[in-house]
Amino acid sequence: MKKLLVLGLVLTSASGFAYVLDDGVAENSLGLTNGGDLIWANQFTVTAGNETITQVLGAWSFQGNPGGLPNGHAVTAFLWSDPNNDGNPTDGGILSQVAGVVANSNTDIFNAYDIPDVTLSVGDSFFVGFIANHAAGQFAAALDQSAPVPNRSWLQVGTSLSGAFTTEGVGFPGNWMVRADSQAVPEPATMAILGAGALALLRKKNKK
Repeated sequence: MKKLLVLGLVLTSASGFAYVLDDGVAENSLGLTNGGDLIWANQFTVTAGNETITQVLGAWSFQGNPGGLPNGHAVTAFLWSDPNNDGNPTDGGILSQVAGVVANSNTDIFNAYDIPDVTLSVGDSFFVGFIANHAAGQFAAALDQSAPVPNRSWLQVGTSLSGAFTTEGVGFPGNWMVRADSQAVPEPATMAILGAGALALLRKKNKK
């Protein structure tokens, strides 16, 4: 029984890695004056051990803002390529996407959207974000403006980042409340422990 417990702990000990620009608190949110389709995304660079992107995370509007997208509002989460790795999305395209809905609106709570997994290479630039159609008076994209990392957050009218511009370009320096999760990969030492535990259980069973 003790060996089974140890084995279970090893199996659940690994955790994923998150690509993050924000500090977890939004100070603003943006939308189109007349409403319509809006796309917004953050740029990240793949680090070693975190090559497989599995989820896009987003927070909706900011606390106390009555104009945020309502819960249940349709959105699409996406992963966008950067073919020449220049940090500019205008020549990229969607590698993975999934339809979803807004949850925990007007809070700083992040919601996870599972996209079909995409494995990139270390050093690759990529973009994750959302596409949503919204009405006039709604503010779709939550923005952290407390300590912005420049030229990493992009937006465009429509459903494509072709021709996109940065948040600085529209006079709102900041980073979207958008993150990416990568697949958890057990370290070699963990794998070795897992193998030894399984072998011990197998031997015990065989002795019976």
